[in-house]
Amino acid sequence: MRLLYVGNLRSVHVQRWLRFFAERGHEVHLLTPPAGGTPAPRMHVHVGRSLRTGRRALDYVANAALLAPRVLRFRALVRRIRPDIVHAHYLNDAALVAALARARPLVATAWGSDVLINARESPLLRAVVSIILRRADLVTCDATHVKRALVGLGADPSKVALVYFGTDTALFHPARRDPALRAQLALDGGPAVISIRSLEPVYDVGTLIAAFPAVLARHPSARLVIGGAGSEEARLRQAARSLGIAQAVRFVGWIPEHDLPRYLASCDVYVSTALSDGGLAASTAEAMACGLPVIVTDVGDNAEWVQEGVQGFIVPPKDPSALAWRLASLLERGEERARLGRSGRALIEERNNWTAEMHRMEEYYRNLIARGVPAQGRPAG
Repeated sequence: MRLLYVGNLRSVHVQRWLRFFAERGHEVHLLTPPAGGTPAPRMHVHVGRSLRTGRRALDYVANAALLAPRVLRFRALVRRIRPDIVHAHYLNDAALVAALARARPLVATAWGSDVLINARESPLLRAVVSIILRRADLVTCDATHVKRALVGLGADPSKVALVYFGTDTALFHPARRDPALRAQLALDGGPAVISIRSLEPVYDVGTLIAAFPAVLARHPSARLVIGGAGSEEARLRQAARSLGIAQAVRFVGWIPEHDLPRYLASCDVYVSTALSDGGLAASTAEAMACGLPVIVTDVGDNAEWVQEGVQGFIVPPKDPSALAWRLASLLERGEERARLGRSGRALIEERNNWTAEMHRMEEYYRNLIARGVPAQGRPAG
């Protein structure tokens, strides 16, 4: 198959999807905004330009004036490539261009925030998403509540499929634990808590930092490893200093994908304090695959994946006290952490296997091409 993706090369998720299909022998093309990132072998990258001011609503308005020439350029690209499938990752103005260009068959993948946050910000953003959904031949998402939101925005339920982003359980594995990395991070033999969500307001890493003084009061040797980068970094560093816990917090920055398994497996508990998620966050699934018990906020589909006392625990969003109590209690019980970690890994192997999900996506592609009609989605459970 010849596949044309519309997405951002900087995204680890986009890179993983493209790499899978390139390695399967398909001809893979990507239309991306100017960005860093290294294309996988046999991937053809095409750069499309749009305006980015950092204010989402303004970006959509500004780019509306450029829609006509962008649509014409997209049509020219499609004529040159002649793809069997056009697949837009994230329901934004780039996906709108593909929809207005009448690319067929068109697959659109919602990531969560595009539907749950962006589409609620203004009538304009809702209209953009609705146009994409009406023109797509297949829409995929990774959570039942996102599917409901998509249908509410105008998607045909029969055209919406649940396809999980999936986890490479061979790569993300407890055996990746690295004593040398623990020494490098100066974890000093104590338990290590890790968060690798982006340092942006929606992931609310500040609540984790606010909870940590109470954790240290019970476990002075505990350390907090914060991966990721974002607009909140300076504020979060200052918060750690103001709370007097800077010596116990390790800001390690953005962690390259090839290093993620080592960082996760080398820690003892994973925490996500997100205020919103689509389905199970990729980082949460990866931590579970590495055998870590997880503590996550009660948002998205988290409660469908993390049973209380089975794979980890659910806490209310923006509640440092509840998080601190649960985290400190878990750090006291090494055997329970091991049990929760084993259960979490087993769940990911069974329900969130990356290879199996990508094979399912490949079959959807083949059905669209062969039948010329949308493939039926997986029933919401």
